[in-house]
Amino acid sequence: MSGSTGQPSGPQWQGVSIRIIVVDDAPLIHEALRAILLRTNSYVIVGFALSLGEGARQVTKHHPDMVVCEIAIAGENGLDLCRWVHRTAPLTRVVVLSHHDDVSLARAAFEAGASAYLLKTITPGELVQRLNRSE
Repeated sequence: MSGSTGQPSGPQWQGVSIRIIVVDDAPLIHEALRAILLRTNSYVIVGFALSLGEGARQVTKHHPDMVVCEIAIAGENGLDLCRWVHRTAPLTRVVVLSHHDDVSLARAAFEAGASAYLLKTITPGELVQRLNRSE
């Protein structure tokens, strides 16, 4: 609970960790996100995928609360996964984490159902704050 308002704060206000699947073709991103999110005690990564197909299988298998996905994955368009998740698992939030600083791509991500578009240049603290807002 936050301060005197009695309103819930943060993603763990119900005492439940937010379950995340990371879809990115860079294993270094998988490890960096694991290290950052483990420190929060609010998130648990339940799956990693290096391709869109594997990402879709992970979503089907684990039913995550959130998918963190790159926009360009091994020559594939991450927005296709974003659309698929939005259509087949509408309660699952999709956060696009990308190195593409492009307003048109961000707009396309939101149109595909993303709840946030974040650049990989953000700090770990900013990442956690934005994920909290996306939940």
